Amino acid sequence: MWFVCDEPECLKPIKEGHFRFDCQQCDNFTFCDKCYRKNTTHTHKFSKTKVPQGQGPPENHDELITKAFMRCTECKVSLIDVTKRVYTCSDKKCSPDQTKGEATYWCKGCKESTEHEHKRERVRGSAGFPFELQTMDKDKMTSE
Repeated sequence: MWFVCDEPECLKPIKEGHFRFDCQQCDNFTFCDKCYRKNTTHTHKFSKTKVPQGQGPPENHDELITKAFMRCTECKVSLIDVTKRVYTCSDKKCSPDQTKGEATYWCKGCKESTEHEHKRERVRGSAGFPFELQTMDKDKMTSE
């Protein structure tokens, strides 16, 4: 098991020996120390816990976080927010299986400001997601 800060602008792994702040009301919501200190909007109570030895992030943490939080390939912002326009590459080399979250994604701004060798299309799906929500489990993707 390892931990990721759930602040959408952060989404960084929390290292062994560092503090994590778990929301006592929300299911599976954690802040890193930096995001907890600057937080002004998530007003629930938090519990402070040091990440134990052996529960630090794996070497492939960037890949796992990108998949679990559906991050833009350029700016790394999470695209899970259903109000955002999401684009993906239509080529199977870049996006082998969108139903499992295995895809290359761009936000609207990065799609318009960057070039890519294949055609990019707007993602259409259940509530703005390219896959059914029940098929994506952030905990399972980050448990490696």
